[in-house]
Amino acid sequence: MRHTEREEDEQATAYRAFNEVPTRPELERFFFLDDHDRDLIALRRTDSHRLGMAIQICTVRYIGRFLGDDPPAVPWEVVEYLAGQLAIADASCVKRYPERRMTPYEHAAEIQKRFGYHAFPWYMSKVTPALMVPLRLMETWAHGQDVFDAVGVARRPTDRLQHVASLGVLGRELSFAAVGLPQPADPFRVELTAPDGQTWVWGPEAATQRVQGSAPDFCLCVTRRRPWSETDMTATGEDAQKWLEVARVFL
Repeated sequence: MRHTEREEDEQATAYRAFNEVPTRPELERFFFLDDHDRDLIALRRTDSHRLGMAIQICTVRYIGRFLGDDPPAVPWEVVEYLAGQLAIADASCVKRYPERRMTPYEHAAEIQKRFGYHAFPWYMSKVTPALMVPLRLMETWAHGQDVFDAVGVARRPTDRLQHVASLGVLGRELSFAAVGLPQPADPFRVELTAPDGQTWVWGPEAATQRVQGSAPDFCLCVTRRRPWSETDMTATGEDAQKWLEVARVFL
């Protein structure tokens, strides 16, 4: 299952949560602590701060954003993997990391400065270099679809479309702003059938504004490769219908 970002205050808009438990190869790639990471972590005085800092360092590499004032809200597999590298016997100590609310934010700023991370603008938001990757993937996929359409060949979808679909969900505000419409106040629920048959979900289950259909059709819609009327997408609620009419992930 995939879940949407929670509503947060202005300071925390650069932060988001994990969508799923990282695979073992992902843990080894994104959550391995090298000497530069360890040098920064070693400056912390307590195990909870060392482990919290490690989570922040690796999370921004993995999902492109920090975790705000709730770094312990990560898959436990991540916590244990990092604790093992730091020889921290009691991984649950990380629960004490955000006891002082500003500590995670201060550490995030320190990480940005140490590693030279900079945010890039993407419609009323900040996109880190890590988030530029799915944006470029989206563009490549969309232009690749143009080629398939031009030669009349069907395209086999893969689960990598999750990256494009996630951008489509995140781009809802962009979609309304691009055509001069006010932002809807009600929450949205998005349910997409993935190529492997699983369901990707964003938004609260009780939301009255609902968008449903296949992941490939949603991606075609938000990349402006197909109008809503030519897809299998369904929308419940006036705002949901309007979103599919104007959906986009770029200006």
